[in-house]
Amino acid sequence: AQAVEAVLDGGFDLVLMDVQMPVMDGLEATRRIRALPAPAGEIPIVGLTAHAMKEDQARCLSAGMDSYVAKPVNPPILHAAIDELLRGKGGEAPAGFPAEFGDLLKILGGDREFLRDLAGQFLADYRDTLEGMRDAIAARDGGRLEQIAHSFKSVVGIFHADEAVRLAQQLENLGSRAELAGTGEILRQLEEALEKVVTALKKI
Repeated sequence: AQAVEAVLDGGFDLVLMDVQMPVMDGLEATRRIRALPAPAGEIPIVGLTAHAMKEDQARCLSAGMDSYVAKPVNPPILHAAIDELLRGKGGEAPAGFPAEFGDLLKILGGDREFLRDLAGQFLADYRDTLEGMRDAIAARDGGRLEQIAHSFKSVVGIFHADEAVRLAQQLENLGSRAELAGTGEILRQLEEALEKVVTALKKI
């Protein structure tokens, strides 16, 4: 509610809108801003949320947000989203580039080298992350499983890998409740879901 008032008062170039907030959530705040007269109602809005699946992105965009960044926020990705909105930078996916990452490449202002760096970091780390979840399950450490799965969900969400995000969310939820029965099977499904993601990332 305070954000809507602040935008109406003016003086801002862009809004970073958290989705989950008390009293009025970011979706409703965005809708109210969009109902304001110009120029306040036309201010660029970037949604910030820990939920990284495509339906969550769709909810942000349908509410009137211009872009969307998953939390925990990766600063270069946030900077690229801001840069694209304020400076109009962007790019088309080059021929032979994996189509599933075309939107992400545009968000990054067409910087294929940076996307390659992101992919390389993920490929270097994801096996250790899976092993950490496997160890947490074996040790019956729900808190540790929750922590690792939460972080991994946001990381893999950068690449819009919806099935992997969904499974990581399941592991996070079960870990938070210390309900570890069946988590081994979900982890196996997560590993299978990641095979397609890894194959595509290696093509970048």
